[in-house]
Amino acid sequence: LFCLTMVAAIGAMAQTTFTSGDLSYTVTDDVKHYVSVAKTESTTGALVIPSSVTHEDVTYAVTSIAENGFVQAPVTSVTIPSSITSIGSYAFGPYGATSTITSVVIEDGDTPLAMPNERYTRPFGEISSQYTLYLGRNLTLDGEVDGPTFYNVTSVTIGPNVTSINPKLFMYTNLLSSVTIGNAVTTIGDYAFKGVGGDESVEEVTITLGNSVTSIGNNAFQDNPKLKSITLPQSLVSIGNEAFRSDGLTSISIPASVTTLGYCVFTSNTITSVTFEDSPNALSMRIDSDWNPFYSLNDTEHLRRTVYLGRNLTLEGSTDFPVNLLESITFGPQVTTINESLFRGFTTLTSVTMGANITSIETWGQVPVTL
Repeated sequence: LFCLTMVAAIGAMAQTTFTSGDLSYTVTDDVKHYVSVAKTESTTGALVIPSSVTHEDVTYAVTSIAENGFVQAPVTSVTIPSSITSIGSYAFGPYGATSTITSVVIEDGDTPLAMPNERYTRPFGEISSQYTLYLGRNLTLDGEVDGPTFYNVTSVTIGPNVTSINPKLFMYTNLLSSVTIGNAVTTIGDYAFKGVGGDESVEEVTITLGNSVTSIGNNAFQDNPKLKSITLPQSLVSIGNEAFRSDGLTSISIPASVTTLGYCVFTSNTITSVTFEDSPNALSMRIDSDWNPFYSLNDTEHLRRTVYLGRNLTLEGSTDFPVNLLESITFGPQVTTINESLFRGFTTLTSVTMGANITSIETWGQVPVTL
């Protein structure tokens, strides 16, 4: 009786594997009828994983991609349906594996997609070929990030179901030159796009933000000297520390919706024009020689800046104006107070245009200006 019981238990634990078309499936849940998917010897070309498969009159939902499932399979593109809730380690490209993938589509879905994210386990972490990515859902990543989650990706489009971009998700993705962020994204995580496009083959990095972004994390777009311009959306509320530090921006407009600007946000860009859009709400910033949001370490002999200031400022630390190398400034109609010693020592400032509603000018530093 004991032996019969053990045989029955072992049989119950055995996983059923079957083939349909050019894909292999393994039953992972007999009760819920779930299967994982993997390659067969005939898997090739455009890989479109189905959301369900029928075997012996039972229809199974395809909910996972097996560990090592498609390693070195000669597929040219990958389409992952919304039924997939997890992808196993090394699924498409362990370190050193040859790949022919040129396109990855993770279809729109409401359920987050879970993936391992440590080096040598990331499903897309070491794909050798260059490819484009459509990301249609949020990601749940397991493990400490120490490199690009999507290695060798050149272009990323974020779909309408994605609400947040994980910290470090595309950090140091050296071939990434084009990013389009969908209109449902509200949060861009710390370091999410730091250092992208670093490969010498990338001439310029373009990033388009969606119209719902409220928070840009610390260092999110730092060290991107090929990022020459960016439009910040009117939904934006806070910009984290060093978010655009050491980029290639030449002008920037801060939306009226922004209430908090981190330290060193635009430090070491070649910005010559800054617009703080009109707003009745004050903008909070931390200011001193080491924390100035716009401090420039570039060509201080020739770089000069014009500023339109459309709102009052609440400054923490120093009282100095946050934009150095200032040549001219125009105050908008929402500005009512000019902070104490705001332009003290600004020897490059030659032109000031006062707004119509300034009622208080606190102690004014000695500057060579013509009003």
